[in-house]
Amino acid sequence: MKRGGPLKRLKQLRRSGFKAKRKGEEKLERSKKLVWRRDDGKCRICKGTFHLQVHHIVPRARGIGWKGLHEPANLVLLCCVCHQGVHDASLPGWEEWLRRRPLS
Repeated sequence: MKRGGPLKRLKQLRRSGFKAKRKGEEKLERSKKLVWRRDDGKCRICKGTFHLQVHHIVPRARGIGWKGLHEPANLVLLCCVCHQGVHDASLPGWEEWLRRRPLS
């Protein structure tokens, strides 16, 4: 049996700076650009422009296999403070707030 093989090659690629992309990663990158344009480079909750991040409304962990996971309709631009608030539940009702302000 041959020693090393694919695992050895993967280690060599990683050392050279190669980064494997997850399935759907290219689509996510395209969608992120669309979301930045759609949301005008501002947080959808506070309208801030500092440390913006793209948030999945239906979380990646729950959307496995769902084709709409990386669609712009499932993504929203949030500043780091609002994004953290969404994840630690310190912004109750944010989903309802977002429903009243539809994504255009």
